[in-house]
Amino acid sequence: MADRAWAIVLGAGLEQKLASGADTAFLSLSSRPAIAHLMCAVEACRELDGLVVVVAPDRLDMPQAMRLRFGITKLRAVRPGTDRRVSNLAQALETFEEDVKWAVVLETARPTVSASAISDTLKVAARTGAASIADCISDPVMLVSGRTTRRLDAKVQAWVLRSPRAYRVDLLRKALALAARKRLDGPDESAWVEAAGGVIRTLPPARPPVHLRTADDLSIAALLLSQP
Repeated sequence: MADRAWAIVLGAGLEQKLASGADTAFLSLSSRPAIAHLMCAVEACRELDGLVVVVAPDRLDMPQAMRLRFGITKLRAVRPGTDRRVSNLAQALETFEEDVKWAVVLETARPTVSASAISDTLKVAARTGAASIADCISDPVMLVSGRTTRRLDAKVQAWVLRSPRAYRVDLLRKALALAARKRLDGPDESAWVEAAGGVIRTLPPARPPVHLRTADDLSIAALLLSQP
């Protein structure tokens, strides 16, 4: 990919916490914090030449310590986060240089992302402006609304969006402006991107994705991250 691309690592926000309320960013997984695994993946990805990290205001010095400890050269900014995803993404985009055309969104609650997964996602995103690693749900799916349920048509595939996600910067900015205007918020930005006219292409994960919610998830993530 010839266009410049930067990564955003979200280490703040309600969706970056365990069910117990603990932040995932600095939990130790296989001898290093979750956020460090993502920073190292960004460093190893040839398509990325910049990194912006969003963390809790009382942890702003920690990513700089990770930079020194793990030899991270691509860190461009560390921003104080809030509980709202829309404001965290908007803050990160404010630090992007004008000629950066692509943004890759990573989350500390999903720390098992590899450099190759980032590269593959960017390649797929180049076709429509947006892409995400995703899992196809092969089991029967029921749609529930209040007391009403109906089975999803077997001909329709249901996919769970994972991480990483890649977006054209102009499309992501448009999506965030729409979310801010309509006072939307939530655990991911995909609905805003689609409402802004984006089409999100999907690709399967190369390794089992893990979303950190419980202590058991920490053990699984640590095991996966300990493998080459």
